[in-house]
Amino acid sequence: KMTWQKLLAREGVDITTISGLDVVFYDAVWQFAEKKEELFFTYFRGKNLTHYINVDPKELGRFLYKKHFHNPEQIKQYYENGQILIKEIKETAEKWKKEAKTNEEVLKAYNEFKKQFMQINYIYSILSWLAIEAWQADFEQLMNSMIKRNKLETRQDEILTTAYTPWKKTALHEIPEKISKGVSPKKIAEEYQFLRSFSVIWYRPLDEAWIKNIIPQSHENGKSLTQKQMVTLLNPTAEEKKFLEQAPYIIFFKDWRDDLRRMHCYSWTFLFEEIARVWNVQYEEVGYLTLDEIESGLNKKNNPKEIIARRKVNPCIITCLGKELKITVLDKDIPKKYENVVAEIENKGKGEVITGLVAFKGKMRGKVKIIRSYHDIKNVEIGDILVANTTHPTYLPAMQKAAAFVTNEGGIISHAAIVAREMKKPCIVGTKIATKVLKDGDMVEVDAEKGIVRRI
Repeated sequence: KMTWQKLLAREGVDITTISGLDVVFYDAVWQFAEKKEELFFTYFRGKNLTHYINVDPKELGRFLYKKHFHNPEQIKQYYENGQILIKEIKETAEKWKKEAKTNEEVLKAYNEFKKQFMQINYIYSILSWLAIEAWQADFEQLMNSMIKRNKLETRQDEILTTAYTPWKKTALHEIPEKISKGVSPKKIAEEYQFLRSFSVIWYRPLDEAWIKNIIPQSHENGKSLTQKQMVTLLNPTAEEKKFLEQAPYIIFFKDWRDDLRRMHCYSWTFLFEEIARVWNVQYEEVGYLTLDEIESGLNKKNNPKEIIARRKVNPCIITCLGKELKITVLDKDIPKKYENVVAEIENKGKGEVITGLVAFKGKMRGKVKIIRSYHDIKNVEIGDILVANTTHPTYLPAMQKAAAFVTNEGGIISHAAIVAREMKKPCIVGTKIATKVLKDGDMVEVDAEKGIVRRI
């Protein structure tokens, strides 16, 4: 029997977004577990969310990548379908931006938005997130195994740079190119403002500093090989070769589907501004309602202001209580069973200690961000604790923002250790288990005086 565990924690994601995502989480979990029980819930408090799950997330992810991402042709098809969807999003949003003025028109526009949002939430959001997280962890382990087996440690950076080169360019690759051509960060921030958030209502605008921070300098990109040279060096088994062939497509899709879903949210911002006007509430306050509650409010079947007032001060549980994929929010007298799960996991994690070698001394507290490849660096914010199997030159933009570094591998002359000494940031290397034990959003203390990382 599985026990409850924390899947991840995030800040600043509105309940509107969560209610759409959680439908898909439930659908995926039920398919995997082959039973319709409450195997997932979200705890929401003060604009912070934590997902809890009662199945093995890595096995769930493997189930999904074998089903939805088992060959390049599938991903190419998702890409083609996504391009059609982007065109549809732009056309529909532009149409309703001009027309959605009356309550009836706003409701029609909202139904169009919701249909697109739920379509995106499957392959382009939750299914791909769960699948690719598991795939990346498996791929990372497989790459390390091949590198060690073939005694290629000295060529690790160029091999990994090649392995993680995407099939096509995404916004994350276009931005550095524009900078190198002399386009100003201000202009780029305006052009790529759609990247600001995957959260439907709550977002922070992109600024010039964000653009500058994701730019790897040319000397940091590292050498790379051709695909053929890499395969010759690694001498993979049939299963390993399949992973290597999939890698460019999965690495591409990880970023590109994120571009798509952020573009969708950005395109429909006007609608939630209009809904706030119709209800005479602040724009941000609409984000305290689920997708269904917004629809009911527009149909005048509930009082949005009452619900908003309650959730601004009370924690709530977002879950699926029946056999149907219907989200319920418990925001009054939360049953003890949820509080027990939350308390047990938090207490169990507190004080848990990970040990390693001190590469640069110091103490720092912050939120964990797991980095498995260059394509995760955009998730790191100032003050985060960067946790990785090992670091590479392409991670430097994230390392500049992070308050401290923790790695599974490496010694005092590893890349992470050298950069930590240059940047004078606390760093612990060679923990062996950091990426396995810690989760995104965990609060930790990196004590690089004693060589320990502790959940707090």
